Amino acid sequence: MGAGAARVIVHGGIDMEASTETYEVLDRAACAGLAAMAEGGPVAAAAAAVSILEADLRFNAGLGSVLNADGDVECDAGVVDGASGRFAGVAALRDTLTPVQVAAALLGEHRQVLLVGEGATAYARGLGFPATDLRTDEQVELWRRYQAAPAGQSPFTGRLPTETVGAIAISEGGDVAAASSTGGLLSKRPGRVGDSAVVGAGLFADRGAAALCSGVGEAAVELMLARWATERLRTAGEPACAAEDAVLLAARERGAAMAVLTYDVDTGEVAAAHAGDAFPVVSRSGSASERVGARRIGEAVR
Repeated sequence: MGAGAARVIVHGGIDMEASTETYEVLDRAACAGLAAMAEGGPVAAAAAAVSILEADLRFNAGLGSVLNADGDVECDAGVVDGASGRFAGVAALRDTLTPVQVAAALLGEHRQVLLVGEGATAYARGLGFPATDLRTDEQVELWRRYQAAPAGQSPFTGRLPTETVGAIAISEGGDVAAASSTGGLLSKRPGRVGDSAVVGAGLFADRGAAALCSGVGEAAVELMLARWATERLRTAGEPACAAEDAVLLAARERGAAMAVLTYDVDTGEVAAAHAGDAFPVVSRSGSASERVGARRIGEAVR
């Protein structure tokens, strides 16, 4: 297993505007992840990076989450520790600013691996996470507009299309973890669970590889897309091939537009592919930060 400088890779979701401001926030998230790495390792680093995006109105996670069909916010998040193979997730979690930190706390208990709905919310309150109203004025207005004329609206936000956010963190020793968070689909059915809370679907990591997905969660769940991407990486030997093939698989089998981020622990290579308009990704190690070019797969475009 490869070893080197600690590294955090962060993505802002499929169709998130690839603007200077977006990349600045992603880099800030990566910096937060690296700062958390020293004390908590890759799991804490991945969760800390995603927490920055959950607190930013521009991303469909935490505070920026879309509203469900009833006009409420329900969030999903998950964390996977590649070194131990352990996972924990929360789904349909309400009134909690940083769902990924609740998932990370659940992971640390080594007991239940998935809590949903009222149970997830009660667990968060028991840990001391305060009740926070996530219904922003912007999202309420977008929800009302969507109810009146859903045609043409993004199924992800209603403004600039975006979806699940996530981070992969790698320690100096080569241990890897991944975290993912989402507000889900605009006007989704209450209680709907997305791929961020399902290990192997929206996120996966083991001692050799890691993958994150963004897009239509149902397709990722049915295809177990993140796990499929890591297995493809092992057979193909290239993260780029794995990411591209996973995007094509989702388009071919489910007609779904997806974005996939892959990482090879042994080589340190990272790759991203998508079937949308954009997929902004930043990788940071120490003082060095770079934008990871995500290949747009034309054959899979919506």
